[in-house]
Amino acid sequence: GAALYGRSGRIRWHGARFIERAPSSAAAEYEALIFGLRSVRNLENAYERSVPLRIEGDCRVLVLQMNGESSVRKLSSLHRQATDLMARMRAPPKLVHIPR
Repeated sequence: GAALYGRSGRIRWHGARFIERAPSSAAAEYEALIFGLRSVRNLENAYERSVPLRIEGDCRVLVLQMNGESSVRKLSSLHRQATDLMARMRAPPKLVHIPR
């Protein structure tokens, strides 16, 4: 699932998608990231303006890979999808790790 919070901390949008069998927890995290990025892109297109985005995640592997600090092996297809979506955002998103 994913959620979009406004500056005030209020939830502006939230959604979830069922993943039948993710091969790993990192793969499920990538699926959630992709789902959230697609939703934000739809909002940007609908309102014709950029949505400043700070993405927080507790999957250290995903954050390191998306920030280019770790190599991507098994999850390269999901990584490519997420990277492509982030590159098409009107404002570059910031991705940070939030420890569990």
